[in-house]
Amino acid sequence: MKCRWLVNAGTAVIAIGCAGLVWAQYPGHIETKQKQAATSTLRSVAVLEWTGDRSRPNAMRLIPVSLFDGVRLQDAGLYLARPVPLALDSGTEYEIEGAGLPQGWFDIAGAREIGTDWFGFGKWTPYVPPPPKKLHPSRNPPTVVRDKSNDEDKPHFVRRDQTTQSQNPSAGTTGSGSASSDKTSGNSQASSEPADPDRPKLRRRTDDSPPPPQEAAAAPAPESPGKAPDADRPHISHGKPADLKDEPQPLEVTPVALGQTVAVSDAGSVGKLSFAFDWASAEDAGNAQKELEAQAALLLAKQAKTTSSIAKKETTTAQHSATHKAPTRRTGSRTKPLEPSSALTDVHFAAYALTYGSGATLVLTAHEASGAHSIAMIALQDIYGKIEVLWHSITDDTHLDVTPRMKLIDAVDPRGDGRANLLFEERNATDRRFVLYAVGASDAQQVFSSDPLALHPVAPERD
Repeated sequence: MKCRWLVNAGTAVIAIGCAGLVWAQYPGHIETKQKQAATSTLRSVAVLEWTGDRSRPNAMRLIPVSLFDGVRLQDAGLYLARPVPLALDSGTEYEIEGAGLPQGWFDIAGAREIGTDWFGFGKWTPYVPPPPKKLHPSRNPPTVVRDKSNDEDKPHFVRRDQTTQSQNPSAGTTGSGSASSDKTSGNSQASSEPADPDRPKLRRRTDDSPPPPQEAAAAPAPESPGKAPDADRPHISHGKPADLKDEPQPLEVTPVALGQTVAVSDAGSVGKLSFAFDWASAEDAGNAQKELEAQAALLLAKQAKTTSSIAKKETTTAQHSATHKAPTRRTGSRTKPLEPSSALTDVHFAAYALTYGSGATLVLTAHEASGAHSIAMIALQDIYGKIEVLWHSITDDTHLDVTPRMKLIDAVDPRGDGRANLLFEERNATDRRFVLYAVGASDAQQVFSSDPLALHPVAPERD
């Protein structure tokens, strides 16, 4: 029995050792590419609003719109709010974009809740393009190939034989010449050595740039003639400091004259792909805008005719509710094509290439010059120049609760995959929201809508 127990114990030890080897060789659960994509970096889209001049705004604020978590678009104003949303954390840097290209930077210094919504406040820095790369001379300069054939009839220049001078330094060689030759040989040796990529480099000032200004500290007046002035003594002054006089104020209301642009925050690369459509000529762009305006005028005329017929029918039914009227027949010969009843005003036209190499996606918003209706349109232009309207929205001041007024902000890539969406602001009489539209080959659909924002938020009272 004892020998059998020893055999069983040895077998168990061998089995445990084999299991350990198998466990050491098994790498564990391997994440697929689909699941790894879900753990990508976050990408937040916001809208920067300001009043006054864009270069020097009077007041500004940042409104979070959407946040892509790797799987779906979330509402950036509500995502991980504790209580400040994640998109408005202090120190977060947003890149201001225009049709996908960088226009500036906005650093969030803090967030504030106005009413029931959170807004970010900070500093706007204009974008400065990087300087062009300095060209360096080639390490292998071109050499002149000489013909070795001894043809006495060919004209030639008298050249000094360098081999003889190198063998006999005393023949026709001066001290300055030897020094220059030694310097040249030293430079050639230094240039032939390979550059060390790990060599640390300091930030160097260019020769043409002025040296940094020296800050002269103004010493305060001494308290008494016999005591030396204290440089660390605090000073009391009236008014706003000079370095803060030009800083924009927090924007707490929603004025009528309001500038808006897109802002994107992503740990990866942003602002490298332009979504602006490159027209072959200015004439093509003008023709496309004129054709789209004509279609917008036709849609507005059709809407006005439908509205007037409905209103007339309701009035007739109310006045003659007790009488019966025979229906009138309408012949096809009297039907005329719709014509624009009025010109358009406040026209905003934009053309985008929402994906690389795609055709023109046209967006137009306008108002009736002699009416109360406004229209927003999304259309596509094919390779033959034909424009097809994919989506349109018409509303007026009395129907904003059903159909809000649309305003185009810009084209933006909310997921970081190189496919842009159209960012609009929907506004009614009491609130507004930001929506994203994805444009396909035959339609345009809304893919995201933010939480409603109060049109006139009530700022909390300050102490």
